[in-house]
Amino acid sequence: MLYMKKNIPLIIWGQSQAIEQVGKFSHLDGVQMTKWSQIEHDRLGLTMDEMIGNGAQLNTSTLGYYQFLSNKLSSRKRVLGIYLSNYMRWDPHAQNHSIMKYGFKPQIESATFDPYERAGSSVYYTAHEVSRLLRHGYRKVRDHLNREIRHKRIDRETALMLHEHYSKQKIYLNSFFDWLDITKSGRDWIIQHLFPRHFNLISDEPNLPTSYIDLPESINKLVRTSYCPENDFVVFGREFN
Repeated sequence: MLYMKKNIPLIIWGQSQAIEQVGKFSHLDGVQMTKWSQIEHDRLGLTMDEMIGNGAQLNTSTLGYYQFLSNKLSSRKRVLGIYLSNYMRWDPHAQNHSIMKYGFKPQIESATFDPYERAGSSVYYTAHEVSRLLRHGYRKVRDHLNREIRHKRIDRETALMLHEHYSKQKIYLNSFFDWLDITKSGRDWIIQHLFPRHFNLISDEPNLPTSYIDLPESINKLVRTSYCPENDFVVFGREFN
């Protein structure tokens, strides 16, 4: 692992999901990135051996992120992982809006009012959104609304109204199925057997906003500009400046 070879003593991360989204800890707890916290929050409780011990031919040298900091290594090499969100006010929505002046382009979505998180990802609010529903029973917009309440941009009543709207938005999977080169019969089988409880949310039309809702000005001022991607999936892209 590079940080071990280079004797890097400190790795600084942005936010801790356990604080900003899951709510397991508060900013006062001083949570650090450890082997336990990574397994608990980034690997769904799975160890590295459990993740790759299924017969898949994977080169473990390319999986450095998932091998981050065992307790033994961190104590010997004194590698410490900390989160900036423990030391400064962390407001992802406002921070993401502020970097638009550097050329960042937010992506309009039907499943949430937040055009910043996962902008450029064509699976996050489609296939990932369905898997979240299956695993947790709620959609990503609930995390966003809780965040807006925490930062006092909206109240609970407004959040419930927005949640009612966005939780009914359709999910378009065909572009993902096209990318995987799945036949129509294969798609029908997947939807029928894997997503039966959410069949009514699966759409045959692209998941651009089909109905709009007036957002509170406190949120609207942060999301007035957003873009639609030219392509849903790019297998490989390279840019020359």
